[in-house]
Amino acid sequence: MTKTIRPPSTLSAFLHYVSLNMLAMLGTSCYILADTFFVANGIGEDGLTALNLVLPLFNIMNATGLMIGIGGATKYAIHKARGEQEAGSQIFFHALLLAGVASVVFMLVGLFGADPICRWLGSDAVTHDKMVVYLRTLYCFAPLFLCNQLFAAFVRNDGAPNRAMLGTMLGTLGNIVLDYLFIFPLGMGMLGAVLATACAPLIGITIQSFYFRKPTCQIRVRPCRLRWQMFQPIFLLGGAEWITEVASGIVIFCFNFVILKKAGNTGVAAYGIIANIALVAACLCTGIAQGVQPLLSRSYGKGEQIEMKKLLWLTLCTALGFAGVLYGVLFGFTEPIVRLFNSTGNSTLQAMAETGTRIYFVAFFAVGVNIATSAFFAAVERPAASFCISLLRSGVLLLPLVFLFAAVWGMNGVWVSYPAAELGTCLVAVLLLVRYWRKQQKQKGKIVEDVD
Repeated sequence: MTKTIRPPSTLSAFLHYVSLNMLAMLGTSCYILADTFFVANGIGEDGLTALNLVLPLFNIMNATGLMIGIGGATKYAIHKARGEQEAGSQIFFHALLLAGVASVVFMLVGLFGADPICRWLGSDAVTHDKMVVYLRTLYCFAPLFLCNQLFAAFVRNDGAPNRAMLGTMLGTLGNIVLDYLFIFPLGMGMLGAVLATACAPLIGITIQSFYFRKPTCQIRVRPCRLRWQMFQPIFLLGGAEWITEVASGIVIFCFNFVILKKAGNTGVAAYGIIANIALVAACLCTGIAQGVQPLLSRSYGKGEQIEMKKLLWLTLCTALGFAGVLYGVLFGFTEPIVRLFNSTGNSTLQAMAETGTRIYFVAFFAVGVNIATSAFFAAVERPAASFCISLLRSGVLLLPLVFLFAAVWGMNGVWVSYPAAELGTCLVAVLLLVRYWRKQQKQKGKIVEDVD
């Protein structure tokens, strides 16, 4: 008698995909966090300031890789759930071409635009050369970053989240080892830090590449005539990811601009500590959302609304639980965490970063909900709602608040503006979710009436 193999439960599938993807995103975020730690301890406050001023440009490149990878892979998962494998393979081909074009653009910007861009970002005599070296080298390695994001997203949506996680984690380990070697024994300074970060995706690409040779892999490159209909879903379904990631860069840029006026380079260095911890936290929130995306897209492709609702609730509860743990750790251990990045023992920087950490990270009770909701709408082909949430987060609310609060309350106002903007976005996100499910309920009722 043949034994029936039952599919995994909603909870077990959710935990499997989300835990592996959170580990993968932790690895991605550690590219910059490792740089921050080694730059702070090996180069000092000036290096930390330079790194934070150029960080928004890393966000833009990372955002582009996420958009192409997540947008293409989301549509691929929907086609796969419907048995449309040929269309899925064509999406992969178009995503590869898009990644190639974007890589060339980033390389050209790095080679010819690094100097004026760094001046525009606020460099001075102390930080300018360090910023130019970091940005130019980083953008010249853009093909590795974009391909790594693309391969990981498609491999995860093809049913191999463990492979995607393994590639990212091994890449991160390589980054940490190379950071130490290049900055300390070899004394390469900022060039060493960026070379370590740039080489790490190569490890991830190598690990993902072996998956494409496995018989279970259904991803195929199908060269075909280029069509806008194939590019469109990549932009629409991945656009919210692009805005979400660029939002981090816009936040950092605006805060750097205001803090330079209020507290100078020391203030920017203090914010650099907060921003890099926040980058890791935001990546973990994104990891929750991206982890559940293949399951949501599959359920949506099959029309399983009850399953979709279960997955959404699990995602929101996980995001809120993560926020609680994160804030508890940061609030309880603020002083030693900040001291890890304050190698010179600057008391002004220490006090400023400690105060900022306790205020700034209140935002993450809303950040997780916002990222999860935006990703949910993208996974079920509702790009307008996804864009709305991402745009609110990226500056529509934050920009006026940071300037207004900074003018009224100084540095404390700067820290408060971020939680205020995320909370406002969260209210809109909840309203959009309620509206979506009410609309689904009405459509279901109408179908039942038509059948009767």
